[in-house]
Amino acid sequence: MLTAFSDSNPSCYAWVSQKSEGPFYCKKCNIEVILKKGLIKQHHFAHKPPKQCMFGYGESDIHYKAQRTFGLDIIHYCYSHIGLTPL
Repeated sequence: MLTAFSDSNPSCYAWVSQKSEGPFYCKKCNIEVILKKGLIKQHHFAHKPPKQCMFGYGESDIHYKAQRTFGLDIIHYCYSHIGLTPL
């Protein structure tokens, strides 16, 4: 999954979050998740084993990249056209 939440931020994005900003929690089941930032796979959050929640399960790398691109486009549009500011 690409997004999670922390005690101080309701929307943490894997590609801009740092591990030091955690702990992070799943937006669906509220259980702690791990931020994974490797060199090969897309940055993402993952449930700690044993995993019960299926939120974000089965999303391909293409799906992750499309979500990230679309999400960044929306954020950019909101900041530049609507006048919203980051939290």
